[in-house]
Amino acid sequence: SRTILSVNTVRATAVYRIAIASLSLAAIVEIYRLFALTSPTIVALTLLLFILLLAARWGLKFAVFASVAAAACLNFFFLPPTGTFTIADNRNWVALFAFWVAAIIASHLSTRIQTEARQARARERELAMLFDLRGTAGREDQVADAWTSVEQGLDDLGCCERAARCEGSFGDDVCHTGALRV
Repeated sequence: SRTILSVNTVRATAVYRIAIASLSLAAIVEIYRLFALTSPTIVALTLLLFILLLAARWGLKFAVFASVAAAACLNFFFLPPTGTFTIADNRNWVALFAFWVAAIIASHLSTRIQTEARQARARERELAMLFDLRGTAGREDQVADAWTSVEQGLDDLGCCERAARCEGSFGDDVCHTGALRV
């Protein structure tokens, strides 16, 4: 049930993003079409910026979709002969290639930055947990509380499958093995 909900949420998000990207692209194209004196180079640079923003925000698959759609719009509406998908000048293939390369590079850099940020936040949580544990070390009355904090921290980090929990004083520990949710 939870997996089905996750799959449906992912699909709905993808459809939403494709719709937003398509509407944004259509708006950019229509605005430039209203200004008939606009150079195809200006349109191409605007579309490139649009693709870079999509790649940075939503990742590669949406940016590749947008780069193909943007290249088609640029070709159909702004490159001679307009109104066709024929590319009369081979140099215009460079625009499509530039869109794809920009999408791939921006997506890769964005993914890398997001991954490093997640790792930094995880390290920050680990350090905070260790400092909390260090503050309670040596005080027998707070060992159970400290262990509960450690269990909760490990549970939050999702790095352990099982942990042992001990209750009682140091001389007569009673230990249980409990499963942590991952």
